[in-house]
Amino acid sequence: MTDVLAGNVQRTETGRKASKEFRRQQLIDATIKVLAQKGYATLTVADVARQAGLSTGIIIFHFVSKDELLASVLRFLAEEYYHNWKRALAGAGDSADKRLAALTLSDFNSAIYTQDKLSAWIAFWGETQGRPIYDRICGAFDIE
Repeated sequence: MTDVLAGNVQRTETGRKASKEFRRQQLIDATIKVLAQKGYATLTVADVARQAGLSTGIIIFHFVSKDELLASVLRFLAEEYYHNWKRALAGAGDSADKRLAALTLSDFNSAIYTQDKLSAWIAFWGETQGRPIYDRICGAFDIE
């Protein structure tokens, strides 16, 4: 599990001394916000940089391209979703009705399912150009 999903990335780092993990997560969070506002097709690296309060060069340094940034965002969302429902099932016990209830309720975890994240998911699902990347990143999660 990544440090971000485990809650190990501190969100208080600022300035030039921010860790690589913190900076990447900052850019992923900003991209989720921009996806929610503008959608997949019209999102630009400049929009993400502006939202994050950083330069476009920092985005390219951490992600190489817009496509890699978007793939990282989708990977983050998919892993977050996967770990959320796995934790819910692990804590539900052996009863089928409790497992089903835990799985269903896990979809309403307010720490994971924000309006911006739901909008970002919809942006990925709705874009035909985003579908191959969705299948590549989320296919195994969907099967499980």
